[in-house]
Amino acid sequence: MPGVYEAKLVENGIETLVTMDFKPDGKVILTFAAPNARQEATLTYTEDGDRITVYPVKGDHSSLFVRTGDVLEGDVHFTGVKTVRLARQGSAASGQTGVISGATLPRAAKPPTGKPSQNESFQSDRKLMKIGQAVLEYGMKNSNKSPASLHELVQSGKLTADDLQSPCGPVADGKQDYWVRLDDQIFGMDSTLMMAYDRAAYARGGPISVLFCDAHVERLPMQQFDAMLKNPKNSGTDFQLPPPQ
Repeated sequence: MPGVYEAKLVENGIETLVTMDFKPDGKVILTFAAPNARQEATLTYTEDGDRITVYPVKGDHSSLFVRTGDVLEGDVHFTGVKTVRLARQGSAASGQTGVISGATLPRAAKPPTGKPSQNESFQSDRKLMKIGQAVLEYGMKNSNKSPASLHELVQSGKLTADDLQSPCGPVADGKQDYWVRLDDQIFGMDSTLMMAYDRAAYARGGPISVLFCDAHVERLPMQQFDAMLKNPKNSGTDFQLPPPQ
């Protein structure tokens, strides 16, 4: 399916133009024309009948499936942005558009600054509760063992790529929005042991949505959050604290 496609990346009401250039040698070059930057990523793809499988170059075997008929559509199982609308360059929009949910494309929006709004914090609380529920349900079915990664839960359909993106993000360091503890300690239902927190909210100075191992969520100011990290139970834990933004 060599050819050039245009994609409109829509995230939080911000549109970014993406060009997808499928090459005859099995590579696809994605160019992102963000408002303040221009980024480019090279991936590989294979064809099997009317199905295209797009792979990140660096060993991630998650795949993106699109159909090459009149309608382009697909489903993706690795973390990234929310919605991409595709249209073949030079063609009429009707009959040539589709939606790819959760495509792995860099988040183009500039990292926000300032303290999270009450609505952002509320949405983050809900996402943390969903993440915690998915991890704990996995443990119940697997002898109190955590999944190897959240990606495993996305692949199984327990979470979506959007669930892993904080409304307070993205984080300027480019790492995940949520830090999540994936070890056997989380199954002790300890109401004082942190299971997950919103890194994006931390980077913006709080308040920070925090999920505890008994599945309750609290919203903590920065000072209280930092004090909680000194709990002896957290000794030796890398919380991947982001720099302020």
